[in-house]
Amino acid sequence: MNSRTRAKQWSAVYRTTRLPFQRQSINEKLQEGTLRKWFSRTIFTVEVTFSGYIAYETKSNAGNETEYQTVQVGNLNDTSRGLLRKGQDLTYTYEGVYGRYLVFRDISTSKKLMIA
Repeated sequence: MNSRTRAKQWSAVYRTTRLPFQRQSINEKLQEGTLRKWFSRTIFTVEVTFSGYIAYETKSNAGNETEYQTVQVGNLNDTSRGLLRKGQDLTYTYEGVYGRYLVFRDISTSKKLMIA
């Protein structure tokens, strides 16, 4: 997993509130401190296997009779789209990137000790 953390020193963090039916806004100072950004990403590969049958309905030329046909999913292979036949099954390989981006306040909970 690739991850990195960055810190930026802010003089203050503000929240802006607009007053109803007025053009003015109120800026409320929340806290002075440090905001940190953290990003991580993971590259993954998953092979999905489909097994079983697909059923579809057909009508006669006159339109008065209907029948259901079944086909094994392995017969629906299409190599140009990545759908590969493996025996009677159909496989597809999916590749992607999962990323997370967090912004959080750096709050210290430690106490300073005086050593005499």
